[in-house]
Amino acid sequence: MVIWFLYAAIFIIALLGIHLSSLIVAPSRLDKVIRAFLVLAGVHIVHAALFRDVFVGLKYVDRGAPFGLLYGPLLFYAYYAAKNNALSLKTVIWHALPFIFGLLAYSCFLIFRQFRMEYDRSYYVILYGLMALSWLVYPIVVVLSDNRTQANSKWIYRYAVVILLILAAFMLPLVITGIVQGRRASSSTSGFVIFFSMFVGVCLAYFYQLHQLLGNKGPASQGVVQKEESGLLSEHSLADDPVDTAKFQRYYGRIETYLQHERYLDPEFTIGGMIRELRLPKPIVTAFFVEEYNCSVKQGINSLRINRACELLEKEILQYSMEELAIKCGFKSRASFYRNFNQEKECTPLEYRDNYLFKKRRNA
Repeated sequence: MVIWFLYAAIFIIALLGIHLSSLIVAPSRLDKVIRAFLVLAGVHIVHAALFRDVFVGLKYVDRGAPFGLLYGPLLFYAYYAAKNNALSLKTVIWHALPFIFGLLAYSCFLIFRQFRMEYDRSYYVILYGLMALSWLVYPIVVVLSDNRTQANSKWIYRYAVVILLILAAFMLPLVITGIVQGRRASSSTSGFVIFFSMFVGVCLAYFYQLHQLLGNKGPASQGVVQKEESGLLSEHSLADDPVDTAKFQRYYGRIETYLQHERYLDPEFTIGGMIRELRLPKPIVTAFFVEEYNCSVKQGINSLRINRACELLEKEILQYSMEELAIKCGFKSRASFYRNFNQEKECTPLEYRDNYLFKKRRNA
């Protein structure tokens, strides 16, 4: 009865979390990783419920499934995304290789009955051993790499570290016992421990998505935001109140620090995502760009991107094609890059480069 409660709770919370993530207007990389975890948890729990407790004679279908090999890589992806680093396809595939090979072995395990009958113990020992190592190694790597300098440092992946380390501490002795005593690397409680950990994980993911969706704006904070917005729109009150002036200086300092990290050079960057990470009302961010750059937020971001493009174009040796330069500077396409560059500099990137190099050599 308890296990069915766990099945239902995990599946329902995973679905709710996926629904919440679909409502986020500009999801960050971390939001996308968490959504992938929720989808994986939902599929995993349905698969487990079917082949553990519905089709009892097919328990090996669940026990041999390599789903557990994905949780370690997802933790790494979450940590990487929390640092606002782009996840390349190569990185994703590289860390997913154990699961890919495990999936191939799982297919053979299901298809070839003779193989399953003769080598089931070895298969389980290897599979659960790899899972335990994954749950141990990835958290250690994340902990050693985490310099704790990120804003809020994305608490969710730190809780995930604790969960995986607990699972590794539980699973490793079972694997070692299986190797020494030559029996299956599992126990009657192993499934319950794994599913309870999944339950805690999907709850954390759900509340994180809820927090992202609400933007941490409860009734009290909404009142603060409204007060800040009204103060922003009133230049007289801002100029005359030294407390408000100091407050806005802190806000502007936070925005400047954010821009110094140059996250706008990522093609996946969005203004909505920036505002959400800054945890500031949109009017404050808009006012910053009006005062500092005399333009809208979008124009200011594109201007910063164009400035970076100019720095690269001014080098003696241009290391990138125009398509690569566009991506390098945060634009999603060459056409977008050319359009914005022409609006900013009234010439094409190559014309800008030729003019700059000509003037430089003439003055030399």
